[in-house]
Amino acid sequence: YSIFVTPSTLKEYQQAYPQQAEKMGLIYNGFDEEDFEGIKYKNHGQGLRLIFNGTLYPKALLACSLLFKCLSHFIEKHPETPKVEIIFQGWSYPEAKQELIALAKSYSLEDLLYFEPYLAHKESLQSLAKADASLLFLGFDRDLKSWIPGKSYE
Repeated sequence: YSIFVTPSTLKEYQQAYPQQAEKMGLIYNGFDEEDFEGIKYKNHGQGLRLIFNGTLYPKALLACSLLFKCLSHFIEKHPETPKVEIIFQGWSYPEAKQELIALAKSYSLEDLLYFEPYLAHKESLQSLAKADASLLFLGFDRDLKSWIPGKSYE
């Protein structure tokens, strides 16, 4: 049996594997209020903190390059910009992490990158609550057309 969280992904797999279509179902990914009980939302008050929380896939690097290009341009035009932190929290494919660092260097942003390990779900939510923005990188790839990251629900 296979469970999918979006109708488009379910349909895609049913079409690809029609002999197994009866063994496929849909359960929507969603929001659980209890996950957010006790989370304290507060500004850390020290510049701009951007967090990507989850797995960094190689296909997301183009989206990362767009962020770096914009951020580099903004900092160049506004040198008074307070400290910026770009935190990648979770797991990264080793080749994606190395390419990301090289990409950041090409925009002189490598000092803004921080890598942290996975956190327990509650700790992860607390960390996100202290960020100024949560980053959600999607790859620009036909294979990802029906993919919705779980972080989009948090």
